[in-house]
Amino acid sequence: MNDVYELIPLGGGTKGGLARVATIRQLLLKENPNTITVLSGDIVSPSALGNSIVNGSMLNGKQMIATLNVLGLDYATLGNHEFDLKVESLRRRLNESRFQWIASNVYERNTTKTFHNVLPYKIITMKNIKILLIGLTIDDNMGPPTAERYVTITPQRGLPEFTHQLLKHLRENLNLKWDVIICLTHLNMQNDIEIVEHNPSIDVLMGGHEHENYYLKRGSKHTPIYKADDNAFSVFIHRFAYQPKTKQLLIFSKLTQVSRRFKDEPETAKIADYFYQAGLQAYRVAGYVPEHVVCVLPAGLNFDGRSAVIRSQQTHLTRAL
Repeated sequence: MNDVYELIPLGGGTKGGLARVATIRQLLLKENPNTITVLSGDIVSPSALGNSIVNGSMLNGKQMIATLNVLGLDYATLGNHEFDLKVESLRRRLNESRFQWIASNVYERNTTKTFHNVLPYKIITMKNIKILLIGLTIDDNMGPPTAERYVTITPQRGLPEFTHQLLKHLRENLNLKWDVIICLTHLNMQNDIEIVEHNPSIDVLMGGHEHENYYLKRGSKHTPIYKADDNAFSVFIHRFAYQPKTKQLLIFSKLTQVSRRFKDEPETAKIADYFYQAGLQAYRVAGYVPEHVVCVLPAGLNFDGRSAVIRSQQTHLTRAL
């Protein structure tokens, strides 16, 4: 999954919801205990809930980390909106994470040290098969223009060659070995395409940032590129079959809509509801009425507020706002 800003289902309860994602994960674990759950960037910001003051401090994504911890997320890469937060807040969110962050091209400002406790890569072993995970993050749209820039990010225009040199360094200088490469990215699709075209050794790219689902094959090896819909409206499920003798990898993928057909996983639902209710109460204390109807939209006009649309064009809704 990728670009998740909301804890609970949207669309009148019809779409999304991290407790439903937790149920999907548990079903997959029963099918195969060698299941890993990954998120390709943008978790802690933006959201109205994240701006609420709970127990004396702004949540700033605390609700997302706590819920994803209970859900059982394994790995995530950094998205541009992680840097909406001030450095102290983001470091706290990273420290609170029980899952591992991976970002190969994000460094402490003006250094070559990866940011905070984020790993530049990770090798996991399953049944003697070694899987290399790397993460790549976009270097623009990083929060408000006035935000303090506390990280240095390798520009996306240089990422194809950067990735090539990274893999060469891991292989030749560190003498690391792997069977499969999974690249987690939070980039524009064109960046993703250029990376797999320049690096045919990448077996699969799981991306984010676009907020819409995509499935493409690009490069000399027809490397698959996957992106799910934002806010966990959908998740991609990938089943891998690897033959060590022939080194052949087969990937069977399915885009799964996160809907009412999946029941809430109780523990994830409990923590999500706690923060949701705490946030609403914080707004009430501040003098707001979250449930108050502020306007009724006229029938017959298409007030399109889908993030994939309003990120690139005006609609009746954005003009009204």
